Amino acid sequence: MHPIPTPAPKTLHNNANLKTHCIRRRVLCVCMKFQAKARHVPEFRDAMFRGDKINFTEGRSVLHVALRNRSNTPIMCEGKDVSIQTRVFVVSSIHNIFKMTENCS
Repeated sequence: MHPIPTPAPKTLHNNANLKTHCIRRRVLCVCMKFQAKARHVPEFRDAMFRGDKINFTEGRSVLHVALRNRSNTPIMCEGKDVSIQTRVFVVSSIHNIFKMTENCS
C-alpha cells in the first residue's frame, strides 16, 4: 500500500501573488515546481490514478480519471473496476439531459 500524502499547511510563503511581480519565465517555472513539490502534487497525482482515497472531506477516491477514461484500461477503486459503471452513469446522464431539453421545446 502506498502512503497517502496529507494536505500541506498554508503558510505565508505558499500564498505569493505572482501577478504583481515582474518575473522571468524560468524563475516562474522554478517557483511552480517548488510549490508543486511542497504541496505533494506528484504524490497526490499518483494516488489519484491508483484510486486511493484522497478526498479527505468525503473520505473517498476522486475518480476524475474514470470520467475521462476513453481507453479500455481498468480504473481500480477498492478492488473493483469502476470504468464501466462510470461510462454507464455518464451515458444515462446525457440521455436524461436530452430528454429534459426535448420537453422544453
